[in-house]
Amino acid sequence: MSALSLAACLLISLNLNAKQAFAEDNSWNGQFYNSQNLTGKSTTVKYPELKFDWGLEAPEKGVSKDFSARFEKSIEGNKDYFVQSYADDGIRVKVGKQNIINRWSGSAGTYDKGLITGLGSGTHLVTTEYFDKTNHAVLFAEVVPLGDWY
Repeated sequence: MSALSLAACLLISLNLNAKQAFAEDNSWNGQFYNSQNLTGKSTTVKYPELKFDWGLEAPEKGVSKDFSARFEKSIEGNKDYFVQSYADDGIRVKVGKQNIINRWSGSAGTYDKGLITGLGSGTHLVTTEYFDKTNHAVLFAEVVPLGDWY
């Protein structure tokens, strides 16, 4: 095998490994707060997806039943994304400083959607914030690249 072929194989392998590592570590990192305004002492968590129906229970041990949460994950740039959520009560989803979904109010469960477009190269941070005001606590949120439909 020539040195050029060997170098090409090495570059392809490194690129595939980097994409696999990004996909494997594409979890939501988050914090739960014992308040409805994302303040105070937090409990740190990590989830592969945001799909929860906590009902009338606390989301984690040590967290009150009326709580707030912030979750973050990275997405790849140079792509467009579809964002959808269902939340009982308030939710915000943003990429960087751009609000995609901004419904920070009480509800009995509401579906929201939006698009992320025009991202530059590199990775970008998506932040999902949620609060439960009273009664049932439900959170579903996902960010899916356009064209990657199930």
